[in-house]
Amino acid sequence: MKPPKNRRVFVVGYGTATPLGSTFEKTWQRAVKGEAGFRKVTRCKVESACDIVGEIPDWFPLELDFTDAKEVYNWNAAFVILTMAVCKEALASAGITMDDSIAPRMACLIGSALNGSDAYRVAMHDLEHRGPLRVSPYLLPNLCANLPSGKAGMLLKFTGPIFSPQGACASGNHAIGIGARMIRDGD
Repeated sequence: MKPPKNRRVFVVGYGTATPLGSTFEKTWQRAVKGEAGFRKVTRCKVESACDIVGEIPDWFPLELDFTDAKEVYNWNAAFVILTMAVCKEALASAGITMDDSIAPRMACLIGSALNGSDAYRVAMHDLEHRGPLRVSPYLLPNLCANLPSGKAGMLLKFTGPIFSPQGACASGNHAIGIGARMIRDGD
């Protein structure tokens, strides 16, 4: 059965990790106050005239309960764990508990303009200091922009459409728009 034309689409769950906060609630509280999220670098040493970044405050990925040692070792761990944290927050916010009956109706669209900078840096270090045979075979998948949606789909057991629209800084907006159209059109 084809869905009705111009069916309304509602957002029922939110998940965020931004320079304003590590959760939707923290982000929203700071956003409505008009606070900025950019600050001096704290996660690494920077020797540059520009040391202002948009880091996610109070975010400690290895303290999350779904961190798996194998996942952390093989994949661009911080990025995958960030994705999982945001997805799980959105599912909890929506009151959705995953099971086999809803898995086919669950899609995962995550827009990402750039991925894998940590994996790239490690690979270049390994190439220079340890040789080409020591570069991780996971380098290429870690560089793919579809890693967040693919890993989230696999780890959360979504069986609906899973992909990553890419549009530079507008990637997230593209994902929202495509997702809304998929829901509206019954895809």
